[in-house]
Amino acid sequence: MPDEGGQEENNTNRGKAEVLASVKASVGTIDLKGEPGQREKAWKLWRDRFERVIRWMAVSGTDKLDLFLLVGGKELQKLIETLLEQPTNYESHIQEFNTYFKAHRNNTLELYKFFNIEWPSEVPFAKFETKCREQGLHVEFPITKENAIIMLALIKTKYGGLRNELIRKNGDLKLVRETAKAFEMAKQGSEMMVGDNCAARGGDQQSLKDRHEVHKITRPGRYSMRNNRPDYSSGRPTTKLCCSRCGNEAHPNGTTCPAWGKNCLKCRRGNPFARVCPSSQPNGLGRQVRAIEERTGHKHETTRGGNIGKLKGVTVELHVVPEAPGAIQKQRRISIPLKKKFDKILDRWHALDIIEDVGDEPRDWCSNVVLTPKKDGESVRASLDMTDVNNEGISPDPNKVAALQAAGPPQSQAEVRSFFFFAGANSDFMEGFAQVTAPLRNLIKQGAPFQWTPECQRAFEQTKTLLSGHTVMAYFDPHRKTKLVTDAGPHGLAVTLKQYDPQARQWRPVTYRSRALTNTKTRYSQLEKEAKAVEWGVLTNQIYLYGLRDTFEVDTHHKPLLPLFAGHKVTAPLRIERMRVRLQGFDYKLNYVPGKKAKAETNEADYNSRHPKPLTTPDPREVRQTKLTVRENEDVFEKDIRTVVQAALPDALSWDELLEETSQDPELKDLKSAIAREYFTISERQALGPQFYPGFTELAVVGGLVVRGCRIVVPRSLRDKVVHLAHEGHQGVTKTKEYLRSRVWFPVSISTRGYLLVVICKHSRWVEVEFVSTTSVRAVVPKLDRIFSSLGIPLILGSDNGPPFNGQEFRNFSTYLGFTHEHKTPKNPQANGEAEQFMRVLKKLYRICQLTGKVFRQEVHRFLRCYRATPHGTTKLAPAELMFPGHRFRTRLPVEVIPRQMDFEELFQRDLEKKMQLKAYPDRKRNVKTSDIDLIHKWPPRGNGLVSNA
Repeated sequence: MPDEGGQEENNTNRGKAEVLASVKASVGTIDLKGEPGQREKAWKLWRDRFERVIRWMAVSGTDKLDLFLLVGGKELQKLIETLLEQPTNYESHIQEFNTYFKAHRNNTLELYKFFNIEWPSEVPFAKFETKCREQGLHVEFPITKENAIIMLALIKTKYGGLRNELIRKNGDLKLVRETAKAFEMAKQGSEMMVGDNCAARGGDQQSLKDRHEVHKITRPGRYSMRNNRPDYSSGRPTTKLCCSRCGNEAHPNGTTCPAWGKNCLKCRRGNPFARVCPSSQPNGLGRQVRAIEERTGHKHETTRGGNIGKLKGVTVELHVVPEAPGAIQKQRRISIPLKKKFDKILDRWHALDIIEDVGDEPRDWCSNVVLTPKKDGESVRASLDMTDVNNEGISPDPNKVAALQAAGPPQSQAEVRSFFFFAGANSDFMEGFAQVTAPLRNLIKQGAPFQWTPECQRAFEQTKTLLSGHTVMAYFDPHRKTKLVTDAGPHGLAVTLKQYDPQARQWRPVTYRSRALTNTKTRYSQLEKEAKAVEWGVLTNQIYLYGLRDTFEVDTHHKPLLPLFAGHKVTAPLRIERMRVRLQGFDYKLNYVPGKKAKAETNEADYNSRHPKPLTTPDPREVRQTKLTVRENEDVFEKDIRTVVQAALPDALSWDELLEETSQDPELKDLKSAIAREYFTISERQALGPQFYPGFTELAVVGGLVVRGCRIVVPRSLRDKVVHLAHEGHQGVTKTKEYLRSRVWFPVSISTRGYLLVVICKHSRWVEVEFVSTTSVRAVVPKLDRIFSSLGIPLILGSDNGPPFNGQEFRNFSTYLGFTHEHKTPKNPQANGEAEQFMRVLKKLYRICQLTGKVFRQEVHRFLRCYRATPHGTTKLAPAELMFPGHRFRTRLPVEVIPRQMDFEELFQRDLEKKMQLKAYPDRKRNVKTSDIDLIHKWPPRGNGLVSNA
């Protein structure tokens, strides 16, 4: 016989299992995720359902507690272990959980959410009250809930009449509910009656149309009859038409008007009288605009309910040429911190029927969306490619890991390249990827032979073991503290985006990024490399950093960067200044972290910058799976810079004109090619010359134009026009040059930027040339003092009696040194013939430097070195031989082995004869004769410098 006791026990267990299954099906599981307010709401709903079920099933005693723990699940059982006081029975469990969830609730936040509940005009009061009651479950009100709802209704209503009525009655919530319902019914009935009347009567429809339409304000013509045209649609009595010239009753235009041929006393123009002159109108818009009533200027009834209006009964047709091709604009990627706010905007537009769903069908016309960031913007997370997303973070795809570990050794260069880029797609999860794969990277270089060595085999095996499913990257949360760690190595850049995890109390990595530098960028200074790392790191992580509510931090171990990125008062190098301009749209703070404090386990960017990922062309199959590239960011910022350049151009020099002339200028064509290549070829160097070498690193191409810093490089065909525009103000040479240098740039001849002081020895013909900034005595005396300290003090010093030589200061200088100052005749350059003749030689040298593009200051010293070693035409000896007898003046050519013997008496006699011969020619030409009368040439008085001599 079967055991009856065991069968009864089985029936009892089966009954309990059925009860447990029934309760679980009725109550469900509790969701304890989300914010504290959401968890408290979920707990209350689950508790109420559970108590109703056990009350109906008549469960009591210890069975109630056991059923509570079994149905609550693992999350509720884990939560019991964290309570401060362990409950013993069912009632104490419920009380402890109520206290726990209530303590974790932020009443201030819930109260803020309550008073930010919106009440759209199309939503009835009943639904609004229900929404307030739902939110009020999570709030401990300092006042009663009914009074809070009344106060919120007064704040959020869009109708002033309803607000006034509620304030006037000053009743409880029941009276407010009745008043709002009555107001809504009256409003709906009024709108229905107005619509029916407008449909039945054309005149009223026209009146309604006039009240709600918005008309364009136009200004009538000077003599147009529209100035006094009556308004037939207003329903008021019309006035008589008046002539716009004389103001009398309307009459045919022409000579019959009494104002014909007369001049207005107001504006002095022909035909109109002063009483109807348009210039006498106070607001300049005519009588029709001045006649606006006061109530119209303060009442703006354009739409009903405060929403976007809709024109009913009218269908708008968009006339598009059938054969016109569709236009699809490039998508503007929206950063993560702004996505949630953008979704709210789309939901609002969809609710107002401004936009509508078009389905999943492909479209020929697509427009992008421009979103302006706000300080209070929210964000959502976004999944990444080739990753496995779970509740702990982001890790490599297990299928990709298994495929990589099962791969066999490559047999050709193409297979190495395929394996390398397949592994590189997961390099964010592989520590030291660039260093380990260096032998494989050498195999895929252009022209490298395929030789599979044991070193390549080890690198292949290590690469397979590096990738595992244990690496976990944190999710990006825009509400957490964000930090960007940057570093620049000799051959690469690296950045690490981190966020602080308050639960783990540590910084967790979000992304690892590294790149290699080009050959040109490897020659940057360390300061520029570190600045480039900051710029590249921020732009590559733009999708995370742009639009963040809080300022994110950027850590660098290069302290000189701090003042350069601190503000606009510091003048930074031009290359760093451009990097700083590109980051103006981000809210960041640059911090200095010493390199000694950056430990190996916390400074991943330091290692990645010294072992960057290679600069090679990726496999096209892997390009589709890459994330946001720097090139997309550069395109965005290039558009911004081009917009700034276009806005700065005047009408006299348009963007299109500059673009066309730049494209046709052969010099700028070669220059743009060199900028793109970052160096000059031999042919370009010969064609362009040395004029672009000094500032080549400052040149860039923006929108087809060549710019140097913030200035546009003007094509050769437009340079005369630019100079002519700069001369319009007649500011003088110095001011005009400063004006040009502040706006545009183009290579010009090298200017001396001052004056030349020439001192020549009459005996030896030795010449000294000094550059002075002004012709003042304070600038000339130090130069003469230097010359006299090298060659000695002369007995006599002659001058052209110019500004620096005719004052008391120069007389004191001559007295102090003990030489005689000989004044030449003013306005007579032949009296100072030696110096004036040498000035002609210097001018010729200056013109040669202009044609050849050489530096005049440097060429002067080369010229003097050759001049002093060349025999003079009169003395037949070199100036250096006469100035320093017995001294061998060395040049680049060989010197004489045996110095020549000099007869100074013969030299003086030959010099005197030569000068007399030169003097005879001008004397004979001018018919000079001896006379007892001395004639003095009287120069005309100096006129006003502001008046032209013409």
